[in-house]
Amino acid sequence: MKSLQLVLTSLVLVAAAPVVLAQDGTDPDDLGLRHTPLTGAGKKTEAPKVKGDKPGTNEKLARSYHTAPPMIPHAVDGFVPIGLRNQCLNCHTNPPKPYRAATLVPETHYVGRDGKTAAPAPASVRKIYLGFYNCTMCHAPQKDAAPLVENTFKGD
Repeated sequence: MKSLQLVLTSLVLVAAAPVVLAQDGTDPDDLGLRHTPLTGAGKKTEAPKVKGDKPGTNEKLARSYHTAPPMIPHAVDGFVPIGLRNQCLNCHTNPPKPYRAATLVPETHYVGRDGKTAAPAPASVRKIYLGFYNCTMCHAPQKDAAPLVENTFKGD
């Protein structure tokens, strides 16, 4: 019974939030970074283009800080979403000649939570730990977009 009361109270508070915000002079359309209504006829914006061309033709991007995952320096059309076949691994485990400069998957990606490493074998036949299989969970393509907010972060 108490959980039902808690759910109903939460719903009432969520429903009343726009009314409370409007009373203090805050325009609900100014709450986010878009500054346009989420519903209705707002101005459509195009997604920023990915920096870089096809794989193997771009410079590696600097990391934001020492342990940051590397950014993807090329377009990822046809690579994502990552499903049963991870196209990233074609070049980043045993790269063919044109892509020899591709960053290889580090040894840490072959280690499971239990700390056990896959048996020594060529990278092309070793298995990536499934926790690292979806590359785009940590690695992202660099977008050619202006920052939405000022960033004064200084990495190490």
